[in-house]
Amino acid sequence: MGNPREFFNILLLSVSLATVLITLVSFIVFKLRYTMSTKQKSGLHQLEGSFFKRFAPHLKKENELFQASHEAKERKRMSPQKKLIITFSSITIFIFAFFSAENYFSFRKKIIANQKSAERIRELVQDGLLQKKQFNPLMEKASFEETLSLRFKSQLSNLQNIARNEKIVLVVDRQNQNLNKPNYPKAIKLWKDFFKRNQISYRLSGISGLRDGDVAIFAQLRYLSDSQKRRLTSKLGKVSMIFTGFAGVIEGPGKKLGQSFLEEAGLVRFSKNQNAQTYLPTQFVGEMGLIPGQNSSWYPLDQSFKTQALKEGLTLARTSGHNGEQVEESFRDITFPEQNTSWLLLDPKDKPDTYDDYYILAKIAQTTQAGFIEIANWKKAQYKAAFGISLDTEDHFDRVEKFMDLFEDQEIEASFYLVSDLMNEHPHIEFNSKNDIFEFGTHTNDHLSMLSKNLKEQFYDLEQSRFDIEARVESRVEGIRPPKEEIDEVGLSAIVQNGFSYIFESNRHQRFAPSLIANGELVLIPRTLSDDFEFHQNKFIIDKDKMLNAMKSELDWIMEARGAHFLSLHTQIAGEELAFNTIERFVKSLPGKGLWKAKTGDISSWWKSRSKIKVEFKSGVPHLVNTGNKVVKNFELIVHNPTQFSKACENRRISSGNDRMINEVVELKANSSMSLCETN
Repeated sequence: MGNPREFFNILLLSVSLATVLITLVSFIVFKLRYTMSTKQKSGLHQLEGSFFKRFAPHLKKENELFQASHEAKERKRMSPQKKLIITFSSITIFIFAFFSAENYFSFRKKIIANQKSAERIRELVQDGLLQKKQFNPLMEKASFEETLSLRFKSQLSNLQNIARNEKIVLVVDRQNQNLNKPNYPKAIKLWKDFFKRNQISYRLSGISGLRDGDVAIFAQLRYLSDSQKRRLTSKLGKVSMIFTGFAGVIEGPGKKLGQSFLEEAGLVRFSKNQNAQTYLPTQFVGEMGLIPGQNSSWYPLDQSFKTQALKEGLTLARTSGHNGEQVEESFRDITFPEQNTSWLLLDPKDKPDTYDDYYILAKIAQTTQAGFIEIANWKKAQYKAAFGISLDTEDHFDRVEKFMDLFEDQEIEASFYLVSDLMNEHPHIEFNSKNDIFEFGTHTNDHLSMLSKNLKEQFYDLEQSRFDIEARVESRVEGIRPPKEEIDEVGLSAIVQNGFSYIFESNRHQRFAPSLIANGELVLIPRTLSDDFEFHQNKFIIDKDKMLNAMKSELDWIMEARGAHFLSLHTQIAGEELAFNTIERFVKSLPGKGLWKAKTGDISSWWKSRSKIKVEFKSGVPHLVNTGNKVVKNFELIVHNPTQFSKACENRRISSGNDRMINEVVELKANSSMSLCETN
């Protein structure tokens, strides 16, 4: 009854039926009265007897004329039955005509609306929207296991080649072999295993056997004599040195703790660590091609001392919490380029993954100041980090409007994940006018756990949600955020088969950067650190200053790792007044420089494009190769120690006198190669 048209039709039908009923009742009453009538006045003169017939013949004629006139009128007069039939028929024809006309115009209106809808759908399909995907019931699962990108593999190969071309020396020392057990013997074995699996040649030598141009590894040399320290001092800048552990904090047997060699050289100071039994994982900094914020269960052999840098240096690893969260910062390596010297708290890992070995190789290249080319993490070298803010539209769906207004006012690009059934219940909200700064993904059609449905149900539910959102917002749905971050390999298959580009879920790979899953078909965007739900659980959300400080602190922590912060919000939590006001203050405080503020889909798209670009050398000349089927535009390369490429590039654009050079690439065509000596 909520439809006015239906109400009007029912009212008109009721009036029509009442009219028919009244007509029938009137006919019955009239018929009874007519039948029961026993006398009617004829209007004739009463002529009885011979007198009147003889002497008043004119009256008889008048009677005859009157009777003839009356009979003529009666013949012309319509019978009551006929009147009722005509009246009823007229009313019926009118009602039928009215309904026919009303239905005709309604039908025409619907046809016109359907034509417009069909034209709109055709335009959407032509724009690449509402694409039907083929369901494959045999593809029961997809894998969350990370797929290593071609970019990473090529840069790993380049770092291995750098190390293979160096004169690597693993320094051995009898005093440490006897006194620094088990750390020294274990460290020596770890380094030998590292060189073997990376096919790097090396030689064993004591400190006295070092030659200029060597790259010397000093593993866990806690004991160094004065003469050894003097020898090392004389080799600073001539031999590239990598120290692990606490080199020379003790001079020899029975000696007290003293200054280490690195402190005497004015590089690093060690002090007693009161929390030596607290072991925390290692987190990588996104430099030299390392994955930003990647957590590794990699622990030092010896953490008896705390470390303080005495001069500025370059760091690629630090301590973090077990979930990547911020701890009292402590760097785990530092490189001093002027002295060609590095200190590491870590030795090669016993059971490493690819990233762990990559880190050691990167430290060797950084220490030796080798030429190395990396692709900027976030398109431009000026961006230390990336930031993507998103909103899950669940309960209090209508609050999405005030978030759109806030982000638009602050010129913040943002992503919204819509529950499509709730979206359909709010037809008044405008989405398609915001496509320039906002992205719209799906939060499924009903916000039920994906674990509660089979593959076929998930596929078609996601397809319907995708269609509903694309038709509403008039832009492609690239991403999905599973409800409650609950998803398994079956649900992942439904996502892949629907052609989504990325999934935004938990930080299962423990990093501050996207990763490739499902054999490289899908980008996984991790929810980094805390969201508003965790702030709510920690009761930060009831104190605007605590919440604001926590949000700022986490962003700073991620920026220092050169990572991406994907902040997730919910309408029913972040939409509350205090939380919303705090978020407003936070977005207003975002750094104006050094932070790429982008839609999650844009970051995902860049990360996938970047993964298909590799740096390889052809006859010694560096080339950039795009193995993907899309053009990649407007990104930058970071060239470390570009003078190392001067000979290969004959002093052209890639060479520079600086330690680091930024090289812009305007366009790299699909499936093409470009010499970096002649970049556009």
